[in-house]
Amino acid sequence: MIEVAPMPDELTAGHLGRLGWLNGCLNENDLTVMIKDAVVKLGFDPESMPRLRQLALLSNMDGHDYARKHSMLASFRVAAKAGKNFDHGAETSAAYSKRLGMLPQRGGAYCCPQCIAEDLKDWGFSWYRRNHHLVGIDWCVVHDSKLSLVDHRNAFSRVPHLWQMENKLIPLTVVVEHLPQNGFLRRFAEISTMLLARERPFLADRINGALAKQAAALELRLSRTGRRPLISDRLSTQVAAPWLCAHLPSWHEKQPSEYFQRIDALATMKTLPGVGEAYAMAMASLYDTTETAMEDVCAAETGQQRTPSKHRRVSRGATFWNGEFWPYYLKCHGQINVIAERLQLDADHVGEVLAALGLPSLHNHEQSKRWAAFIRFCSGESLSAACIAEQVNQSEVEVLLRKCSARVMLAIRKIKNDPPIAQKRSPSGLGERILSPRARHEDNHRASEVRRETDDQRLHSERQTTDPTRHLGNRRFCAK
Repeated sequence: MIEVAPMPDELTAGHLGRLGWLNGCLNENDLTVMIKDAVVKLGFDPESMPRLRQLALLSNMDGHDYARKHSMLASFRVAAKAGKNFDHGAETSAAYSKRLGMLPQRGGAYCCPQCIAEDLKDWGFSWYRRNHHLVGIDWCVVHDSKLSLVDHRNAFSRVPHLWQMENKLIPLTVVVEHLPQNGFLRRFAEISTMLLARERPFLADRINGALAKQAAALELRLSRTGRRPLISDRLSTQVAAPWLCAHLPSWHEKQPSEYFQRIDALATMKTLPGVGEAYAMAMASLYDTTETAMEDVCAAETGQQRTPSKHRRVSRGATFWNGEFWPYYLKCHGQINVIAERLQLDADHVGEVLAALGLPSLHNHEQSKRWAAFIRFCSGESLSAACIAEQVNQSEVEVLLRKCSARVMLAIRKIKNDPPIAQKRSPSGLGERILSPRARHEDNHRASEVRRETDDQRLHSERQTTDPTRHLGNRRFCAK
């Protein structure tokens, strides 16, 4: 079997389809047999194992880590009852992994033509992303352009650019051509993306209580009967009705001041969780900024009271974290506490976001033997040789490799080689220019070059003479 590593943010269903496509599986049964045989060879019993866990094993990843980075469990299970808020992908949540682990949050396969073009340029092939399959987000959160739906019954059996070549991509009908830079739709997209990055569900009573408190502060009605407007009434004034009808079942029957169960019940249910996308809609409706919404529910989760900052806080959404944040990471040398202080954000929140982005803290990485082995490996040495040279356990470095995105080595090189900050300080005080959404793609291209070098070096060191195709890399194989 040709090993196929998952790409950044690649959807589980897309990863599964790409695995079958590259290995020449003719149908789903062929793919299932191949995966089970491979799992058995690794010494595990595949019969009682969720497909999500099987893919994690074949990707040499921890099950929890694979679920957090590639499944949509976090969007399905935004909240859970007490005693049921297990980590996504954990052994204790195997039932959820089996039922929901391979599903996209919205039906169908979606892609962004601009992402496809960039993937082909940087990697030679394309893949399906999780953030293109979030309910209600009809636009790419990176390019702000509308998504396309693959017009095929078995869409995940082939990668997006192949369907594009066959004219099988149908642009979505959207309420606005581009994702707005502010307002409800932008907040909803940012909140949905942040919820997707969480490691475990909120406790239902905590997040429901936070929403109820905020609704009461806005003088909204919580009960089924009364004259004051409800959360759903506030929502109806913030976004176009066609969007609500498309993404909320039975919304077309909603009347003013009429209780709408899917939305309004979130603030009245004591311990029962609601639907994932409903939480994102309610949060985007009740709060003026993404950051305030996330702070409130996260503070409620820990039982703490959110205290207003003496500084004016600016919403830091998906656009910021996926592009404009990069100069901050470099300027602060990848140190979470320094980044949090500069952005005036909670350090724990910054740490969670960076973990989701594959950007770990680089604090004291110069003195770490594990980081030294990581750098040796990325510079061309075999993993075993790098670990022996630095006298560090290979498994520790493998954990680090799984946590890091392609940009980490690029950051280490820039931090090491850049001239002093004082020599190139900008008016913003960052010492580097802030990348616009367009300019960040140039940075992504440079990061992909580092990833290519690392892939080629790893292939060279791991290729076995008995089976020269066993470790073919994704980019090299697909480029053919």
